[in-house]
Amino acid sequence: MKIENMENGNGYKIEVEVAEVMEAREIIKKTGEKIQMQEVLLEDDTGSILFTLWGKDINTLKENEKYLIDGFVKEYNGNMKMSKGKYGSIKKVE
Repeated sequence: MKIENMENGNGYKIEVEVAEVMEAREIIKKTGEKIQMQEVLLEDDTGSILFTLWGKDINTLKENEKYLIDGFVKEYNGNMKMSKGKYGSIKKVE
């Protein structure tokens, strides 16, 4: 699978490189709960997509390293974003 072929609402397993790791920040969910989140820009040879990390997954990805990510894609504010969710995984590719 390649980034350019990803569609809203589907799950994917994809090998990507981390182009940029943004600073983690705290947000308030609709329920009022505070939670830490971090966005990471992932790339392959067809494009890029923002990947959102939550809680214990923050600061686990490093720039210029490759990973195999199992997650899902959804549209948020007009942009496609990817997240690991509860059942996905992140594995470093050597």
